[in-house]
Amino acid sequence: MSSQETEPAAPEPLFRYPFEDLKVNDSFLIACEREDMPVIANRVRSAAIQWGKRHAVRFTTRMVEEGIRVWRIA
Repeated sequence: MSSQETEPAAPEPLFRYPFEDLKVNDSFLIACEREDMPVIANRVRSAAIQWGKRHAVRFTTRMVEEGIRVWRIA
């Protein structure tokens, strides 16, 4: 039996939404397929709520034809 040295897998980078870059009325788009929209919308909405609570800002999300769009509203 031989053993092979293997390098540990590199950790997956955490996907960060660009909340800190947004000014009021700015938005960003998360492109996704229509069948994935509900799951992705819930994830980004939860992240936006949590980030907003920590930084005293507000966001809204909408499903659009191209994916999920997030706006900073306050």
